[in-house]
Amino acid sequence: MTAVATRDGVSAVPSSAPASRWRRVGGLWVLGFAALQLAWLLALPPYAGTDEVDHVYRTAGVASGQLVAPRTDAAYGTGALVTVPRDVVAAAGLQCRALPYTRAVNCQLPPGSTGSGPVPMPSSAGRYNPAYYAVVGPVGLWFSGYANLYALRLASMALCAGLLALAVWCVGCWARGPMPYVGLLAALTPMVAYSTVVVAPNGVEMSAAAALWCALIGLTSDKPGGRASRPRLGLVAVASAVVLATVRALGPLWLTLVVVAVLGLRGRPAGLGELRRWWTSRRGRAGCVAVAVAVAAGLVWTVRMHTLDISHDGPGGLGLMLRLRAALEPLPLWVMQSMGAFPSRGNPAPPLTYACLLALLGVLVVLAWRCAVRSERAVMVGIAVLGLLIPVAVTLATVSSYGGAWQGRYTLPFTLGLPLVAGHIVDGRLGPSIERLVGGGGALVVIAQVAGVTSLAGHEHMASPLRVSGAWWTLPIWEVAAIAALGSGAMALAASRAGTSRAHRFAR
Repeated sequence: MTAVATRDGVSAVPSSAPASRWRRVGGLWVLGFAALQLAWLLALPPYAGTDEVDHVYRTAGVASGQLVAPRTDAAYGTGALVTVPRDVVAAAGLQCRALPYTRAVNCQLPPGSTGSGPVPMPSSAGRYNPAYYAVVGPVGLWFSGYANLYALRLASMALCAGLLALAVWCVGCWARGPMPYVGLLAALTPMVAYSTVVVAPNGVEMSAAAALWCALIGLTSDKPGGRASRPRLGLVAVASAVVLATVRALGPLWLTLVVVAVLGLRGRPAGLGELRRWWTSRRGRAGCVAVAVAVAAGLVWTVRMHTLDISHDGPGGLGLMLRLRAALEPLPLWVMQSMGAFPSRGNPAPPLTYACLLALLGVLVVLAWRCAVRSERAVMVGIAVLGLLIPVAVTLATVSSYGGAWQGRYTLPFTLGLPLVAGHIVDGRLGPSIERLVGGGGALVVIAQVAGVTSLAGHEHMASPLRVSGAWWTLPIWEVAAIAALGSGAMALAASRAGTSRAHRFAR
């Protein structure tokens, strides 16, 4: 036992609390999420994911050593010519031609190309930071054709699952009961689960952000479990921050906002005091230097390679009122897209998915608001407001040149923090009966996930050109739905089990 000072005196904290919590919750959660990922994998045909063709091409180029690709105007979006094996282009061709935003140049071998070597292909992801592609790309070198795509998907899925496992472990370090796990369930929307199976850095960005939120909440918390596990929470925070700052161009922005939000949970002086204790350690200083280097490197790459440039297909010359209309009208759509829109942003999830997720999030936020102090309420409002203002500001500034390029999933690394913060606020402040009631919200998550994956599978079984092809590893729709129910149900069960032991409940 370890004695830890709290506001109410000294509490006895089991030194093996995180390990015990992980054995009871973590393993079941990870297995459940893996099953949920499998369901989404089976529901999504090869190369049907959002911009997946472009990301696979970029992955192939980086795996062959092409970290920097020659800049060119791709058919949609300013990108680069990347080196791609012929078998990958041939495998992508059928599904690529069926996508609504591609052209022939993206989906077929260049005219006049001969021989058996790789060919140059345009990719809108051709100038993205190569870090993500360098990690998953080597796995694909061992496979060809459609097997290459599935190998890349499995590698990306494993990377995302590992980061989310770290998030669950971090929650186990400081949570008193099931509410933080319910918040994590609500944060992992069908959009997040879907993104983790697509060959693209978006899912990794979201997973790293979830781990960062959970680690920083514990690192700055005065809960006994978090204080006892501070060194390991710091390591997770550093690792996830480096990933978040690197894999996508907006990562440094989300990293900054997450840090500011978590510091605000306890008020600036208190939050800085907790971080200062960690900073004085050698590991803390080395970690902060590593994060600073990652942020600087990411920003340099974005600026030097013009990563954020896309095709200039906007209407051009719009007045202020028209730009305001273009920036404000999609607000409800962006909120819905953050919960579910697959395989592309133009394919909404079933209304049942949105209803279940909004109901759970609403209950969490209302309970958190009633329990919160002023600084905690300010953080919740800040997350919600910035999650809406940033897309509006970006669209207002760029719509004349780039058109409506923003998608709701882009803000998820930041906005998924709202249910996580709400779960943290109500943790230990509600009675057991209310916790059990809200814990039943796991059922809403199961319904939302199953409805989403069933919708995607049904759509693709009717629309995909690969529906009668052995290239698509799939199952009957009801079996895919059953796997999704099994996986999300296991995660909900793990969340409910987090509150079964009194040994981890401490006085606030």
